[in-house]
Amino acid sequence: MRVIVDDREKASEVPYELEKFGVNINYEHLEVGDYIPLPELVVERKSLRDLVKSIYDGRLFTQCSEMIKYYERALIIVEYDRLLNEVIDNPLIVYGALISIILEFNVSIINSYSTRDTALILFSLANRKGKESKPMLKKIKKSSSIKNQQLALIASLPTIGGKLAEKLLDKFGSPYAIMNANTNELANVIGYARAKKVRNIIDTIYKEKEEIFDKHWFE
Repeated sequence: MRVIVDDREKASEVPYELEKFGVNINYEHLEVGDYIPLPELVVERKSLRDLVKSIYDGRLFTQCSEMIKYYERALIIVEYDRLLNEVIDNPLIVYGALISIILEFNVSIINSYSTRDTALILFSLANRKGKESKPMLKKIKKSSSIKNQQLALIASLPTIGGKLAEKLLDKFGSPYAIMNANTNELANVIGYARAKKVRNIIDTIYKEKEEIFDKHWFE
């Protein structure tokens, strides 16, 4: 069995645990995801800490958009090293984001409770590889074009993602026009509930002293 591992994952214990199970590790600098256990599947590993951060900065939705763009299937493994309500005051924010990526991106999610659990999940996935030989590593050229940057910007808005970001840009023509569209105009493309949430994010005044979660935990 072989698993391709992003070279930035060397610092974690997961590759070491995989090798203990007899898995051959090939380190590569992956543009998308952290692990490729099957040719058609890419896996993103997130600690609970990184999951919460990636929801607030919009990175989670951009990552999901990239994963499904290049692979048939995508999976996020979330390592829970503590209770969610110890990290964030309103767990519904996290659950809402996870439900969004399941329903809108068709990305699967599995919970893990240690690096060994994560390795066992990856081992189980790699063990399903059939006899058919397919290239494991895809050639992915990351583009810094304005179009892709615009898509990433709009996709980072809560509950939007890649597909709806493209629809919004097709409709309004630019991120500026989207940011200035009213709730009803946005609702014509993404529905009223999403439109209301997006407008709330855009219009609410930032309060530096308001701590939604413990910032010191992320330092």
